[in-house]
Amino acid sequence: IDPASAVGLDPTVRSLLVASTPVLSQLLVGELKRRTQTRLLILHAMIQSHRWETGQLPATLDDLEAGALVDDPLTGSKFSYIVGRDDYQLYSQGNGELGRIDLVWRKGKSDPTTFDGAIPP
Repeated sequence: IDPASAVGLDPTVRSLLVASTPVLSQLLVGELKRRTQTRLLILHAMIQSHRWETGQLPATLDDLEAGALVDDPLTGSKFSYIVGRDDYQLYSQGNGELGRIDLVWRKGKSDPTTFDGAIPP
């Protein structure tokens, strides 16, 4: 609803709606981004768990049996998941206000896939 054209509203209420719309929009976008990042993080953990248990990456997100977690809150469709030879890409296509969103994992000193029993510093 465009608050500026809201018919029948008290002029003061209409003015407050018009003034607060950008703030409310930013809050909504921020919340959707947070939800998207949280789902991506959970799915990354599920993908790694699947890899550790089976020795291979899941072929599709459906293999994770994660239900609605595979649905991107920004697009309403499934997250993009591309499997490579030894790696994968998992990301949200984003929407008009937010571009592509992905969590990037970088191999570090304490890579859990090569853990040798030593406690990392």
